[in-house]
Formats: sequence, structure tokens, C-alpha cells
Amino acid sequence: MHAATVAAMGKRRNTPDVRERFGTAVKFRREELQLTQEDLAEKASIHRTYLSDIERGTRNLSLVNIEKLAAALTLSMSALFAAVEKQ
Repeated sequence: MHAATVAAMGKRRNTPDVRERFGTAVKFRREELQLTQEDLAEKASIHRTYLSDIERGTRNLSLVNIEKLAAALTLSMSALFAAVEKQ
């Protein structure tokens, strides 16, 4: 392995990954609207376990699913991304 690869492996991230920040923003808004994961998943026409993965930051969403989630959260896509940037 290159020294740079070894050094990068040992570094800890200071900022959460964008998927984690997105998931946190979705969860915060869902809770703000007093929706369960099941409620939001149904409104967004996605599976509840997929939503759970999103909130945990383990999914890399498509634009189609981002648009569905934003609409279900009664946000524009830009407002949802603004919430992500605040994380």
C-alpha cells in the first residue's frame, strides 16, 4: 500500500458523510412533522426499510427518490438540501 493510502485509512472524518447529513435532515423533518417512518415511506412511495437506511446514512439516493422525499416532507428539494447543509 502507498503511504498516502495508509495515512488516509488512519484519519477520522471530522464532518459526517453527505449521506449521513442527508439522513439526519430527513429524520429531523420527519419528526418535526410527527410522522413515523411508515407514514413517511408511504407518502413518498418508498419502502420503510429503505427510508430507515436513508436516515442512517447508508443509502446513496437517486434524484427521483430525493424529489419524492422532499415532496412527502412538504419541502422543495432546495429547502431539503439547505437543511442538509446546516448539518
